Amino acid sequence: MLAPEDLDRWLARGWFRSGSALFTTSFLASRESLTSALWTRLPLTDHRSTKSHRRALNRVERRFRVESGPLHLTPAHQQLYERYLTHVGGARVRSLQRFLFDDTEPPSAPFHTNEIRIFDGDELVAFSLFDVGQRSVQSLMGVYDPAHAAFGLGFATMLLEIRWAVDRDLEFHYSGYILPEDSSMDYKRRVGPLEVLDPIHHDWIPLESLPSTSWPGNRLRTELQEARSTLAYHGVDTHLDHYRMFEAPAWQPDLKNCLGHPLVLVREPALADGSRHLVAYDLDSDTWSLARGVMVPGEIRRTDDSSVPPDPVSFWVLLAQLKNGVSPEDLLPDLLRARLSE
Repeated sequence: MLAPEDLDRWLARGWFRSGSALFTTSFLASRESLTSALWTRLPLTDHRSTKSHRRALNRVERRFRVESGPLHLTPAHQQLYERYLTHVGGARVRSLQRFLFDDTEPPSAPFHTNEIRIFDGDELVAFSLFDVGQRSVQSLMGVYDPAHAAFGLGFATMLLEIRWAVDRDLEFHYSGYILPEDSSMDYKRRVGPLEVLDPIHHDWIPLESLPSTSWPGNRLRTELQEARSTLAYHGVDTHLDHYRMFEAPAWQPDLKNCLGHPLVLVREPALADGSRHLVAYDLDSDTWSLARGVMVPGEIRRTDDSSVPPDPVSFWVLLAQLKNGVSPEDLLPDLLRARLSE
């Protein structure tokens, strides 16, 4: 079991729960684009509910019965979750057990998980799941019955989590990342003045204080575009490749030889054997790397629903790591030598 104070430390570093493990990321990749992920939290020490929040909760509590307690999954939870997924759509895990515990047998995870439950009479119509640390909580999921969508039960469960934490003198409510270039996570902003983990200085600051130039996606694009210009000046032509399978090495051990960067410069033309030179930049270490790789077709399942066909994808498989450096110029000798030998 993960000690509550250890969960606090991981959350404060921008890590979050996925199944029975913890993860972090700076990006979210789709078929079309790369989006920055900004980790947020709500400070609770001086938190005060707004009039609109109190009104929303009063409306729910007058109409429904609200309970809280340790996690206790029932068939009603899974049935409600399936109705919710039909309503919201998207490629999501269909099993609550798998969402919480991956495929561990018996189902278990090293977290102290609680839930908020909302009933209409004896019928479960909404619930949220959250892990509890020593001085913080991390909100995992809010689920509601589409038939009661007009009552805003999904947002209400998040407000109830916050009230639960405030009542116990906890300091922070973590609800994961927001996407500044995408409005799909903006509901998290509605709970109050959020803090964001500064991706450069790694400290927590007010969300509105973080300039867009600090967003990971913007920083990475800027560095690679400047590197592309530098390489072109020296006669090395490249194009910027948006690679959405960059997290594959972290999640699949058998793909550990695949590229782990969401944007990469691909040298033109291809080498004689069909492979390519790949120039990548790592934001965390502020270093550059040169590798040789080949694109391989594959497929991936994004849901445990067997009726949904897998997505066709392509993987950059690395054949050789060639050079590391602190600037694109450090990679030039190897790139120019390779060009002369073609």
